Amino acid sequence: MKRITGIIITLALLLLIPQKMDDLLPPEHVNKQEDYSNKQESEWYVMGIQDTSEILQVKTSVSSTNWWEYPSNIYTTERDGDDLLVLVNKQFKLPSTYAPSDLVKASKSGIRRGESYQLRSILIPDLTAMINDAKSSGIDLSIVSAYRSYQTQVNTYKYWLGKNNNNIALVDTFSARAGHS
Repeated sequence: MKRITGIIITLALLLLIPQKMDDLLPPEHVNKQEDYSNKQESEWYVMGIQDTSEILQVKTSVSSTNWWEYPSNIYTTERDGDDLLVLVNKQFKLPSTYAPSDLVKASKSGIRRGESYQLRSILIPDLTAMINDAKSSGIDLSIVSAYRSYQTQVNTYKYWLGKNNNNIALVDTFSARAGHS
């Protein structure tokens, strides 16, 4: 029962989508109509986005420690992306050429809607166990997101920029740039 409860809590945290944009903002920005484009500590500009690596930071020193901000120095990870211990975050990104070598359809796990999604094969045994445990408790799980190609990541980030008036500082609070996720 504890395992099922843990699974449900984890899924709830991963799958809940905020109901409004304010839910995506850090607490100090909720209900504030702040214009991020004029911030002095970090100014951004966009050069005909083909790739999110073309989003450049004009100032190189950012004294902020806000979790949603990207650092001025971003590095391409030196470890292979298939390495399960590779660090990928706002400071370390995967190269645009990386794609997992072991992608399989999520349906191999028995998850509903799995034919439309791909996952790393190493996930299948644990996902299968989670699906079976959930089913035995009367819970029906479905997949809504999985592996995204680099180009899909670029398009997703561009989509959110378009929906948010190219407000990079805002979009960085809820959408990862390509290669950073």
